Amino acid sequence: MQPSLTSKLDAAWLGLARPRNWLLFLLVYLALHMGMRLLLSDTLQLDDAEQLIQSQGLQLNYGNFQPPFYTWVLWGIWQLTAPSMLILYLIRYAIIGLTFWLWHRVSLLLFD
Repeated sequence: MQPSLTSKLDAAWLGLARPRNWLLFLLVYLALHMGMRLLLSDTLQLDDAEQLIQSQGLQLNYGNFQPPFYTWVLWGIWQLTAPSMLILYLIRYAIIGLTFWLWHRVSLLLFD
């Protein structure tokens, strides 16, 4: 008897839930998303332009009611490198990736 399509899909999803596979899926997804953003547009979106301007100096409040951590991280990186879209997106997607990885690790602790 052959396994049904549902059982094959269930096995695929369970395989994706393994830490190594999940991390690989996340890295590929983030790399594809960042690549598409860089290839499809050579201009900054409003939020990106705002961050590029505000990260030129350190302030406690940038007037947008958001914590300045991301802007401070950008400021620190701009002290080492020249501001560019590639660096801006690398930092953004690294933070997004680390956030998802942390959620994954916490969910393993809570629900495993």
